[in-house]
Amino acid sequence: MTQIIIATLALTLVHIWFVPAFFNRVHLKYLLGSRDEGLELSVGAARAGRAATNFQESLVPFLAMCLLAMINGADLLVLAQVWLGLRVVYLVCYVGGINPARSFVWVASLVVLVLMVLVLLVLVAQVVQVDQAQPTAQQGQQALPVLMVTHLMVAVVHQVVQQAQP
Repeated sequence: MTQIIIATLALTLVHIWFVPAFFNRVHLKYLLGSRDEGLELSVGAARAGRAATNFQESLVPFLAMCLLAMINGADLLVLAQVWLGLRVVYLVCYVGGINPARSFVWVASLVVLVLMVLVLLVLVAQVVQVDQAQPTAQQGQQALPVLMVTHLMVAVVHQVVQQAQP
């Protein structure tokens, strides 16, 4: 999972810096200046900016779920790999103006995020069942942070879904 997180952070650099910089290379004087005036972006640069914004909206929930999986021993590796691959395809589709494939890829990546949440919720349910079967103060204290963080993750994913709707 560590390699997936590192690859995701590398993709973040591509999304946020390299692709927009590629499309803005003709505006080098503007980029090196004080940027007092506005800049009219090319179609590719505007698309790259929107793709970067979309990526950032799903990045935090994804990374949080990866970390929760690592902490709690949940196996999200395949889902994380699929999500990362879909996000690479999404970037290509968005910048290339490949519609409606871009939308299908976005929906697929959202479904993967929801599946990751479900895997974590199943893990939490199993922890709660063990706690109920053998209740001890220490087990209850261990389950509480997992429940709280998972509840927070569900709220974050819900927020991402609401922001993505027009």
